[in-house]
Amino acid sequence: MGKSIQKIRTGRLSLIMMIVFTILNSGAWLFGNTLVFPYSAYLPQLATLFAHISFETNGLNIAVFFWVLVSVGLTSVYWFAWKKSKTHANGFRTALFFFILDSLLFLLSYYTVITHWDILLTIAIRGLIIYHLFNADQSSRKYPNQIVSLRVNQT
Repeated sequence: MGKSIQKIRTGRLSLIMMIVFTILNSGAWLFGNTLVFPYSAYLPQLATLFAHISFETNGLNIAVFFWVLVSVGLTSVYWFAWKKSKTHANGFRTALFFFILDSLLFLLSYYTVITHWDILLTIAIRGLIIYHLFNADQSSRKYPNQIVSLRVNQT
């Protein structure tokens, strides 16, 4: 059972790191910087890129706010999943579902340049995040009381 606690902790750490890097990337894209940390979600960044393009072409308008809200909403899904993973296994399942969907859309967007080393690195890191979320989900479902003991030990 010690390994299951470690898998749950690793899954939660991986998820919060992905959220932080997604916020950093989205903030950078919003202001026109192309800084990219590969340990992040793709769709919130894409929405932020649309906001930046809308701002550059039409100035500050409703489309900019719409795309920023879409980005915040998508990132919030992961944040709520992280919060939920503290008390229930469904948090990992939710994050895993959305991140797999996010990764499939990433692959669809970059299929023409999939052999570039930076895209391959991003794919490998996405695989690592999926691996951590899957292991955490399986451990939390196999030993549901471990989530409760993990929560008690952290306070």
